[in-house]
Amino acid sequence: KRLLALVNNLLDLDKIEDASMEIEPRERLLLPTVEAAVESLAMVALQKKVTVIVDIQSDLMAYFDHDRIVQVLVNLLSNSYKYSKPHTQIRLQAKAEVGCVSVSVSDQGPGIPADRLEAVLEKFVQVSVADHTEHGGTRIGLAICQAIVKKHGGQMRVESDGKTGSVFIFSLPFKSQLS
Repeated sequence: KRLLALVNNLLDLDKIEDASMEIEPRERLLLPTVEAAVESLAMVALQKKVTVIVDIQSDLMAYFDHDRIVQVLVNLLSNSYKYSKPHTQIRLQAKAEVGCVSVSVSDQGPGIPADRLEAVLEKFVQVSVADHTEHGGTRIGLAICQAIVKKHGGQMRVESDGKTGSVFIFSLPFKSQLS
């Protein structure tokens, strides 16, 4: 599974770097996409004893490719599970903002130091060497997420006080940015 994930991530990274990654966005409800991502990791949540709280209006619409945004959410949720302690919560929220929908995944993990916030969205970067040793991973998932979000016309950022938890936030447009 880990080898397959690595190969798929490397293929996605290659597509991103040569600009051949295709997305098929359309206007759709966001909640079913969020639910698909959460459900795909339900066993992980159960094993980690972590609760996911979804706070999204059922009629919230955005313009996006379902499969690619599921990929983004699964990666963000997987990272949150990886760093969360048992009996904590991960909160997945979305809200309408000016011209876009803002989606956030927040956890109660160890946090990210201020000087590493931007770097974690780059490929092959983790907060510390101990993270790779303890938690594994390909260290390209967040870079892929950021590229997918940018391909949609959105932006991605991370917030953390460096001590208790991280919040990964990305935006999706309400309608096509190609007009």
